[in-house]
Amino acid sequence: YWGFQSCLLYWIGCWLANIAIALAVVGYLTVPFPVLDGPLPSAAATVAVIWVLTGIAILGPRAIGNTHTLTLAAGLLPLLAVGALGWLWFDPELFADSWNVSGKSDSEAVFGSLVSVFWAFVGVECAAMVARMVHNPARNVPLATMAGVGISALVYMAASTAIFGMVAAGDLASSSAPFALAVDRILGPAAAGLV
Repeated sequence: YWGFQSCLLYWIGCWLANIAIALAVVGYLTVPFPVLDGPLPSAAATVAVIWVLTGIAILGPRAIGNTHTLTLAAGLLPLLAVGALGWLWFDPELFADSWNVSGKSDSEAVFGSLVSVFWAFVGVECAAMVARMVHNPARNVPLATMAGVGISALVYMAASTAIFGMVAAGDLASSSAPFALAVDRILGPAAAGLV
């Protein structure tokens, strides 16, 4: 019973994760393609992203692994740019003003953010999908998973801290592409369009 409930809730969580990822992709696509910003174009583009990724998954583990490699490389560049170069534009006063805009105590705000942190771990199991393609999977899959989580945490903490010292919390909250917004401040609108 409990296994079925866990599996069912996980399955529903994956539906939500897939939609959230597709919405994030479309949100970033609105920077170079503003026509996608309306409700109908955004919905159509979100459905298209889900079907493209479903098609890649149908092709098998090698296609999934290649797609993960490509998206990691493409997504890591703006994160590293903001995490490294963003500190040159970092404003400690702006960071302090953006620290907790919820109106709740710091402990309540941190506790409320934990749902987002745990939601980010939906997908960690994807490493198991390509385990048969990995040499010595019993050693390398757990090692890669834990190293990936650790490195990702460091990169995101550096980039998120820098971005909160560059862009006001209100601007970040209203943006569908916060890293593009930060890269715009660092390298200009052309670079933001690439993000």
